[in-house]
Amino acid sequence: MTEQSERPWRKSVALLVAAVMVLSMVVGIIALTPASAQGSSATAAAPVAPAASGPITPLANSASGLSPNGPSVLGQYIVVPQSSVPAGSSPLPSAVTATVSLNPSQSLSTFINELNNPNNPAYRHFLTIGQVGSQFGSSSYATVVNYFEGYGLSVQLSA
Repeated sequence: MTEQSERPWRKSVALLVAAVMVLSMVVGIIALTPASAQGSSATAAAPVAPAASGPITPLANSASGLSPNGPSVLGQYIVVPQSSVPAGSSPLPSAVTATVSLNPSQSLSTFINELNNPNNPAYRHFLTIGQVGSQFGSSSYATVVNYFEGYGLSVQLSA
């Protein structure tokens, strides 16, 4: 008996690993840099120095890590102190790096199940790396890129 006939699951595992690698490359790590740091005409909001209590401003994600003396947080919003003043712009270009990870789509999970089911017509009909990216990753990636570019940020894929 050959090694391949003893381990028929090997190709499925290899495809799954390749699919995860492609999805990681396509959607995985996205570096965000303010457009003003790259010479764009878009202006970034000036940082605000904390003080008392004031208007409520949306907060991007969570406010974990704020000091007890910092601004108070209400759910997904931060209370900007009334006595806050713009801190001014930094003399150096600033860069913000964020990581965005997307969950695999239901269609990818369905495809992998079909690929491994001997009773399914798609059984062992493997895709190329390009096909995996075009069928399961590109639209999600484009949505994320468009969202951040809509706020004046430039998006760079990094490995």
